[in-house]
Amino acid sequence: MQSTWMSNLPTQRLIALGMFGCICWAFADMTLSMGLAWPNAFATSLLAFLVFAAGLTLGGRETGRAYRKYTDYSLSDWALLLVPIVLILKLLPYLLVGPAAASTEMASWLTEPQRFWDVTLVWSLLLVFFVWDYSVRVAEQFGRLSFQPAELE
Repeated sequence: MQSTWMSNLPTQRLIALGMFGCICWAFADMTLSMGLAWPNAFATSLLAFLVFAAGLTLGGRETGRAYRKYTDYSLSDWALLLVPIVLILKLLPYLLVGPAAASTEMASWLTEPQRFWDVTLVWSLLLVFFVWDYSVRVAEQFGRLSFQPAELE
C-alpha cells in the first residue's frame, strides 16, 4: 500500500510549480514596469520557470543526493554548465524579436566584444542560479514529506 503523502507528491510538485509560475509572472511585470524590454523580461522569467521545473523534477531523489557540492566543481565543469545557460539567456530575447535581430546582435559581438556582458545578463544569470538552488531544496523537502511515521499505524 502506497502512503498518502507519497501518492500526493506529484500534486505537491505541480502546486509548487504553479505558485512559482505566478512569481515569474509578477517578476516579469515588475521588470517591465522598471523599464526592461519585454523580450528580456519574458526570456528571464521563462528560463527561471523552466529551471525551477527542472530542479523540482530532478531534485529530491535518492539518486540525486550524491551530486557534488558547488565547491567541488572545477573551472571546466563550471564552464560546461554555464556556457549554454549564458548563451540561452543572451540570445533568447533577440530570438523572440526575430532571427534578424539575433544575427545582428551576434555580429555586434565581433566588432564590440564588451557588448556581450551587460547588467541584464549578469543579473539574469544570478537569478537563474539561485532559482536552481532553491528548487532543488524545495524538491528535497518534498522528499522528506513523502514518508510520515504515523502512516504505519
